[in-house]
Amino acid sequence: MEGEKMPKIKILFLTLIAVWLMGATTVSALIPDNLNASSSKIVTEGINNVAEDQAEMLNSLGLFKGTNKGFELHRHLTRAEAAALIVRFMGEEKNALAQKNKHPFKDVPTWADPYVGWLYKNKVTYGVGAARYGSTQNVTYWQFATMLSRISLGYDDYLSSGIGKEEEYVFIDRIGQDPPGTDFFRADAVSMMARFLRCDYHKEPKGLITIAQFLIGKGVFTAEQFVKAGTKIYPINYARVEGGKITAYLVGVPFSESKLADIAGDTSYPAADTRHFYAWRFEGDVTALYLMDCLTLEESQIAQWTKEEMPRIFDIAYFDTIGEKSSSGRDYMGIWHEEGVALISWDGVEAEIIATGKKFGIDSKHYKEPFLLGGDKLVVVIDGTVYIFTKNGTVNHVLAVGTTFIGIENGLAVLYSERNGYGLIQGVQLDDWVVTDNYRVPLPDKDDSKYWSSESHPLIRQHHGAPYGRGGAGIYGEAGLFTVREGRLERITSRPVLDVTFVRVGAGGAHVILSHEPGTQPLGDTIYQYNGPMLTGEDGYAEDERLVNNPPHGILISGIEGRDSMVFFYSRTDVGMENYDEFTYYPFYNSEEDHMGIVVVNFTAGRPEISFYEHDALWYVQKEQERLNELGYKPY
Repeated sequence: MEGEKMPKIKILFLTLIAVWLMGATTVSALIPDNLNASSSKIVTEGINNVAEDQAEMLNSLGLFKGTNKGFELHRHLTRAEAAALIVRFMGEEKNALAQKNKHPFKDVPTWADPYVGWLYKNKVTYGVGAARYGSTQNVTYWQFATMLSRISLGYDDYLSSGIGKEEEYVFIDRIGQDPPGTDFFRADAVSMMARFLRCDYHKEPKGLITIAQFLIGKGVFTAEQFVKAGTKIYPINYARVEGGKITAYLVGVPFSESKLADIAGDTSYPAADTRHFYAWRFEGDVTALYLMDCLTLEESQIAQWTKEEMPRIFDIAYFDTIGEKSSSGRDYMGIWHEEGVALISWDGVEAEIIATGKKFGIDSKHYKEPFLLGGDKLVVVIDGTVYIFTKNGTVNHVLAVGTTFIGIENGLAVLYSERNGYGLIQGVQLDDWVVTDNYRVPLPDKDDSKYWSSESHPLIRQHHGAPYGRGGAGIYGEAGLFTVREGRLERITSRPVLDVTFVRVGAGGAHVILSHEPGTQPLGDTIYQYNGPMLTGEDGYAEDERLVNNPPHGILISGIEGRDSMVFFYSRTDVGMENYDEFTYYPFYNSEEDHMGIVVVNFTAGRPEISFYEHDALWYVQKEQERLNELGYKPY
């Protein structure tokens, strides 16, 4: 690719793609604050994405300087400034100033000569034209990512290196937008460099190392300096090493090792802002429980159990801390052992076995998260008993036989059970266990296999443990969509619901559901929008059609996703080996013709080596658009 000019790409509905992909966006025992919050347009999963915090880290490591006006994160960065920034980041500023490498460019100011010269000598820049570096031009996302790629890889491929993302490039460099230009600011450069530290350095002859490890090896900063600054941005990861000891790593940099051998712990689960994690070790006929410091890996034994008190453990997970985490709080954790489960608490003095049983009862969450959080309450269910923990004490409630605890929100629990011919969905107040609402919904015929599976209840097939999320809706299934409002369980719609999302409409917003006609195979084909009191303050919910299957569009919709006021939906086709081909669509309403069309946004191959053997993604998109156009869904 010649120079740092914008590459030529095929553009298809790029404005739509940019909006959709911006949200299309890794765990450890100690994670930084502000996880995935962002003050730049570049978000890296699993780290602190606040550009101000990232700039402070880079500054403390000598990789980023401000100006007499501070960091100035929210202004453009010229290509001359970018040259100085990259050279300084790589720890080459002194060499660049001393070497005064020559370059062919005629438009470089004197102060930037050494930096541009170093980049040119090391084949990081080739300019923007004959004898032109483009010093006063604003550096673009693509240019900045490409130069970093040349440093780590030796060639132009910021995608495979993990430095950049195509959707970020399209959005930030305003591809297909008017006016043209770039929205790449100093904050974005900082966030890209924070991401770059985690990327691999491919030129190391001894094997792959991260950029952070490379810079430490060069003496740009020490491992101690990096850990001190970097724990505010990056999660710590842990690994078992020879002898069964635990080693702590930050972006590939090892910095602590446990003294104890043959120890196992909760090193894969993010324990938020705690400074420790829990681990266990078998010591003869007893099991010892340890509190491990996240940074130093120094241990403190807090409990010792015989085989009778605690059968052989195979996993442990921290749940939450009730009270002040730094002082008077009590930690709660779950233990899985060879005979079932146990619920444990630790108050800083004593570890207590609160309850034991065969299994945790909130099955709507991830394996290591069999609990729910609601305000200042932690809720855990073991063998049909509900444990509610607050800083003021513990309350227990026994569920009726056959009742499942589904979720909590705003002090209200949602329960589900099946009776003779109907399913019962209830709202129950956590404080006093008083039932506020009952919804009796007829059950499908037991012989109707399309509604029944061994893993789900047909009426609330797709409930999940953090059910309400943005917009306050989340209990859903064949019984419809439910929300909690003003302490009551409220039914938004009785239509069957396969998926739900939220969109911004006007001053408030709306719920959008993926549905199918009652009594038919539960495969998504219709989309409805609901404006109502949860968001608008108005009485009742108004239903609007987003997409109805008339005429039949032939798309088996797998899910929906809201992006601002737009709703995207996608289909998935199994292509083997747990891979799926996926089309993404956008329902487009042509108001002038009062006509609903469908835009095919993109195609992703589950197995590119097969699907792309003869055709590329654009070919698949065009063929699918032609098929929908013939059915009457031509968007324009």
